[in-house]
Amino acid sequence: MLDLRTQEGRYARDICDGIAADLGGTPNAAQQILSQMLALKVLRVQLLVQKILSGETVNRHTENYALAWMNSARRDLEALNVLTVPPRLQSLLDLDVREMSDEQLDQALGQLEQLIQRQP
Repeated sequence: MLDLRTQEGRYARDICDGIAADLGGTPNAAQQILSQMLALKVLRVQLLVQKILSGETVNRHTENYALAWMNSARRDLEALNVLTVPPRLQSLLDLDVREMSDEQLDQALGQLEQLIQRQP
C-alpha cells in the first residue's frame, strides 16, 4: 500500500481520482482495482523517467520493464474505456462550428478544457 503522505502516494491517488472523474465519479469495484493498478504502473514509469532525466543510466532489462508497464497501462485505459471522446462532446464536435449556437460553443469549449486539464 502506498503512503499517501509521500509525493509518490499523492501522485498515484491523483491518477485514481482522475480516472474516477473520467468514469463519472462512481467507479465500481473492478474499475477501482484497474485504476489502482494503472496508477502503480504509471508511477513506476514516472520514477524511471526521473532517473533517466537525472542522468542515471538504466539497463535494457529495466527499459523492457518500462515498456511493458506502458503497454499494460494503455490496455488498462482501454479496459476502463476512458480513451474515447465522451459521446456528448463528440456530438458537439461533429457540428459545423459556423452553425453552433453560443451555448453549444461554450459547452464544447468547457468540455475541451476539462479534457485538457485531465492530461498528465
